[in-house]
Amino acid sequence: MKNVLKTMQEKYPELDKEVLEGLVDIAENVVKEMTEVKQEEVNSIVEKKINDMLESKDDRGNTMLSKMLGGSGEEVKKENTRRDAMRKFLSAGEKGVTVEEMKVLSAPVNTKSVMTSNDFSTGGIFANEDLMSEMEKDFLNYSAVRNLVSVKNTVEKEITFNKSPLSGRTKAYRRGELDEALESGKLKFEKGRVPLYASTSLIKATREDIQYSTAVDLESLIVEEATESFAVAEANEIINGTGSEQAEGILVNKDIEKIPTATTGVLTFEDISAVYVALKGIYRKNAVFGANSVVIKMLMDLKDTSGRPIFFWNKPLTDTIIGDGNARIEATGTLFGKPLYEIPEMPDTVTTGKPMLVFGDFQTGYVLGNRVEMYMLRDENSDAKTGVVNFIFERYFGGAVKRAEAFKILKSK
Repeated sequence: MKNVLKTMQEKYPELDKEVLEGLVDIAENVVKEMTEVKQEEVNSIVEKKINDMLESKDDRGNTMLSKMLGGSGEEVKKENTRRDAMRKFLSAGEKGVTVEEMKVLSAPVNTKSVMTSNDFSTGGIFANEDLMSEMEKDFLNYSAVRNLVSVKNTVEKEITFNKSPLSGRTKAYRRGELDEALESGKLKFEKGRVPLYASTSLIKATREDIQYSTAVDLESLIVEEATESFAVAEANEIINGTGSEQAEGILVNKDIEKIPTATTGVLTFEDISAVYVALKGIYRKNAVFGANSVVIKMLMDLKDTSGRPIFFWNKPLTDTIIGDGNARIEATGTLFGKPLYEIPEMPDTVTTGKPMLVFGDFQTGYVLGNRVEMYMLRDENSDAKTGVVNFIFERYFGGAVKRAEAFKILKSK
């Protein structure tokens, strides 16, 4: 049945190998129950049975294949066409893609974009919406902070947001029926601006790898590599970015209060409780803790004044899970009843003056700007002598702390 499995993989590349193996077993068992079947006819009958199963429709007209993939028949067909066009572009460049496939593969170009056209003369194209959406979902696998902060999509080269006044700046008063209203405080609303900067991911593949790419899903491998590199770079900037041609990092922001531990290099119950109560209740209700695994290990050993551990391993509760149903990151555990997420980008050494832990409402306190366009370039000339083809992905993003008082940082004394 190896030949049958290979044929089905080529016809239905969107299905996992394990799923197809299961379908082959089912079809093979059906054939075994049939009589008067010549051996040379078995493969073709098995293939027909699998096709019939996948293309069979329910009373709403949805095929088994579309339901397995979570979409309508038209959506699955569209995705198959896009994947096929992408494989051809990655494998052979512009020579391997027809005009019609180019329309499927590339996105409409925004007139305000830095790039002005989907032009194969440079070997590059804009990624279409489907690919961008797929990559955005996969960010959840690599970055906890990406899913904690507020994300604002745009086609511009910057995003804007309302700089809300700090909480507690105004007061309400009682007044009599004929009394004049008292001045409650003066508010100053401003627009915050976050510029988006280019981020590039370069992936190299040999011509030999590409030549024999029929044995593997070349698109998935390259896109997965680009997605991971972008997600890691983005997460690092959200935490540590300089703000100069980078996103502004939470640890870098000068307005966020940094509370020192009582003792250098030591973490105590009192240190954590000090950070917890320092954050205003309005932010505390949606706040989470974030720390590197080195600090999480220290938290595991902490006990309260009654000798009970303050860290609890996570149970799969919905309120400690971020992301959607396809990909999600669970909190490592809970601290003072709040989710604790492992954030690798936080410092991994306990050094004097270095941040150890962040506690805050990331959604309220931080905004990430994400350009919904991505440029892809296939360059087979730069490293032609070494037989290497370069795949270059370029996207724009930026970020900034929009409300500093929504965070508190614990640093080593």
